Order: sequence, then structure tokens, then C-alpha cells
Amino acid sequence: MSGDGGFSLKIAVCGCLIDASRYMSDYKSEWYVIKVPDPDCRPLRRRSSSSSRVKKKKKEKVRTMISTKLLSPISVTESDPMSLCKNHLAIGSSLYCFGGLILDSDRDAHEKVWRLDLDLDSPWSSGDWNSVPLMKFYKRWEPRTLALHNKLYVLGGFYSQKSRGTFPIPAEAGWMEEFDPGLQEWKALPNPPFGIYSVPAIAVPLHAKKQILVAYYSDLKHYYLEFYIYDVMSRSWTTFGSGTRCIDASAPLAGRVVMVGNTLYWPSLEDLQETGMCTVHAYNLDMDVVSCGHFSVSSVLDDADTDEHLYCNSEPPGLIHLGGRKFCLLLHSSSRGSYYLNCHVLHLEEDDSDYYYDSGFLTISILSNQKYALPHYIDLWDNVLLDEDDNFYISKNKKPKLASLIIKDH
Repeated sequence: MSGDGGFSLKIAVCGCLIDASRYMSDYKSEWYVIKVPDPDCRPLRRRSSSSSRVKKKKKEKVRTMISTKLLSPISVTESDPMSLCKNHLAIGSSLYCFGGLILDSDRDAHEKVWRLDLDLDSPWSSGDWNSVPLMKFYKRWEPRTLALHNKLYVLGGFYSQKSRGTFPIPAEAGWMEEFDPGLQEWKALPNPPFGIYSVPAIAVPLHAKKQILVAYYSDLKHYYLEFYIYDVMSRSWTTFGSGTRCIDASAPLAGRVVMVGNTLYWPSLEDLQETGMCTVHAYNLDMDVVSCGHFSVSSVLDDADTDEHLYCNSEPPGLIHLGGRKFCLLLHSSSRGSYYLNCHVLHLEEDDSDYYYDSGFLTISILSNQKYALPHYIDLWDNVLLDEDDNFYISKNKKPKLASLIIKDH
């Protein structure tokens, strides 16, 4: 169901709304669903303008498609476990939420796992969240989560700080757990060879090999990452390559890291407010090289509307892989009291001929932008690709060289 073949991919978007006007802040998490490409979007008719932004811009504008409808949430949850949570996964049209921050209304929110069934083609979708069985070691705080071969995996989330309580520590198995939605059962998996209090900086599925790549920072300054492989079939851990990798601190990991082939991708929006520039980092595991690319968001803004500005959270939700070298990055914008969700479709390509020591160049092109009017302001909290399975990831990517490295390590 890729957009390349005339079909639309569905993306679930979580927005957080905080009403601080009340004595106790009212938290709401709202879920929206968009399609890429979206048949409800029409080309934006740009008005002529003599603004300075137009005069300075020489490059051709990116084609912007704007939705003909106001984007409405399919699920709204007030002051409950779904608020302020970034640990979401999807299998088919079922959305899962793993814990989150502890709210005064539910002190056990971080212990629960919730499921929302999204029948996007039915007008009777209730939008109700239902709890699934508790994990065997359920006292976790913001663990890493991923989906692989129609099963869910939760990794880490154990802390020793007294302020967060005393979490039971699994001795031999349980740092990572596997959930089978069909059987509604959790299974404790063997513990990793590294410290159990370690929080993975990276946890991504390797769909073709039925393996999971896990990395954590081995130093306090976040320069060095230790890489490991967990094999789902043999239920065993192995060190990936030499184990320790050094990633430049100028490319800090933020949001959900996406892996395509043998390359990890993640965005950085630290300069968006001041310069209007977005950055995407790519780390090639085979070459042990970090590449970096930038693109300007000014090409997607309406020239005549000088009050429109793009903005983001300090930690973006992350990129979504659409297949091949296409990704999407979600940002929101505002203009004179109106709020919009922008879906930027990007083309990313590494220039491996320009590697210089341990750095390279990433070419970024904005293919299109889909724009949606929102009912009010929200913080973009998370985004999840719906309705896709492992065959999508395997068929849309070349057979990774990474697989050969893993076999050698075994």
C-alpha cells in the first residue's frame, strides 16, 4: 500500500493539548489520521505577493497540497494514561500505547498497556482505548518499543532513582518482553549482556533477519554507543561488529530513529526557530560514517502570508519511512490564530563518494507538502505508520549488507 503504486499510506498522529488555565492543568491527547498521498488534498493556490520573503527566494517553490476538510481527531483522551506518552506502536490498524508519565489522576499509568482499534473505513469507530494484559515486569518508565513480525517488543525502562520508586529488576529474563496480540500473552526474553538500568538510545527492528538492533550510550557525554543484536529465533544476544561506535556529539539522537537498509536516520530541529532550517542525520553502519543534510522550510510557506511560521517540539516525533528513499516529517505551523499540520515528503540520499574521514553529505529534496487545518493548537507528540506489515519493509528496501555482518558476528 505504498504511495508509489497509487495507494495511500495511513499515518496516525498524536497531538498533546495542555489547558493550563485551570487550577490543575487539563491534559488531552488527540489522535488524527492522514493519508500520503491524500485524495482530499488539492493544490494550494498561492497569492501574489511583494513581500521580502518572495524577493529573497530564488528557488522554485515546493508543491503544497492543502486539505479541503478540517482535520478532526478520531480519539480524544482527557487526563488519563494516554496523555504525554511517546511509546506508541501499530500492528495493522491496531494502535498500542505503552505507559507514559504518571498523572495525578492515575498513579499507575506507566504500568499499563492500551489498545485502540482503528477501523478507518467505518464511520462507527468508537475511539475507545482498552487495556491489554499487564507485562510480567510492568513497572517501567518510558521504555523503548518496536513491532516485528506482528509482535510487540518493550525494552528497558528500569530506573534506580528513588523519586520514581523501586522497580523490580528481572534477574535473568524480562528486561525485554514480547507480546503476542493473538494469544494476548507476554513472554519475558533473555536479558542483554549490558547493564539492566541502561536505557537503549536506539532500538530498531531488522525485518528481513527477524532481529533487533539495540544500542546504548556507554559514556556520560554520549559520544560512544555500544551496539548489540538480538535474534528473535534463537533468543540470543551478540555484539554487533566491534561493539563500540563513536557518533559525533553534533548529531544528537532525537525522537524515533528509523533504519532503512544499513543506515539509521533521525531529524534535528534545533535550528528551525532561528534559521528556518531542518537537519537530518544518517549513520551508515557498514561504513561507520555519519552524514548530515539540511533543507529550508521557507519553500513550503505561503509567500503572501508573512505571519505563517513553522515550529516544533524540542524533541521531534521522528521520520516515517514511506518506502525506497522517501520519508515524511511532520511539523506544525500557525498564522493569525489558525493552526496547521504539515506533512513534508522528503527524498534522502547519501553521497558516499564524498565521505571525508567519519563524515559524509546527505542530499535532501522536498518532494511535496500536505497541509491540514487543525481545530486548535497541539504539540506534535508522536506519529505511527498504520496498516503495514514486515513485507512492506522487506519489499521496499534492498537486501541490507548489514545482514552479512550479523551472520559473521554469530
